[in-house]
Amino acid sequence: MTEFSEKLPNNTFLFIHIPKTAGTSFRSQIEKKLKCIFEYGADPKTSPLVHETIDKGDLTSFVKSFKSEGFEAIYGHFEVAKYQPIVDPGTKFATFLRHPIQRSISNYEHFRRHYGYDKSVEEFFSNPHFSNQQSKALEGIELDQLFFVGITERYSDSIKLFNKLTNLDIKDVQINYNPQKKVDEQYELDSESLKLIESKNEKDLDLYCKAQSIFERRLEEIM
Repeated sequence: MTEFSEKLPNNTFLFIHIPKTAGTSFRSQIEKKLKCIFEYGADPKTSPLVHETIDKGDLTSFVKSFKSEGFEAIYGHFEVAKYQPIVDPGTKFATFLRHPIQRSISNYEHFRRHYGYDKSVEEFFSNPHFSNQQSKALEGIELDQLFFVGITERYSDSIKLFNKLTNLDIKDVQINYNPQKKVDEQYELDSESLKLIESKNEKDLDLYCKAQSIFERRLEEIM
């Protein structure tokens, strides 16, 4: 890994928004409290600075602009490893995790609704890109090293924990869910689909189990 002399300011927040984990709801409130850089690929939500520097591999210019313009957070669909060369020891990594089975089928339904995906569950999950997405996003950092790990199914409790940790007083607002299925409701799956998704997401299942334990412990300690 290349070392950079320029680092993000101490206490910068890095919010790893894993798709279909209530990250949009969380972002809608975070951006009211912190000056954020957004990274969502080709989506118009992506900040121009990302295209001008990060997309060209120019991390040094990115950090200089981040500091000079007074940004406080980076939020988006990126993996931890992407920003590790420029993080400060005080960088506050944060994310939400969701039960891998429910997150996976929610992602499948999202592609059906928004992108006209018309293939089967089996074909969707045969694509390695859609398996263990939570583990891939957090590769390179231990869960205990994250400043905040929220649990999607415990969204309200997660907001309470985050507010206790930061005093930001963000609101418990939930948006962008399937109009037929709220985030705390369960998708019903046949046994074969369930086995398939489980087999393709073993790392995520282990990660989620660990995240639940960490979440419960931190909630108990701070609440």
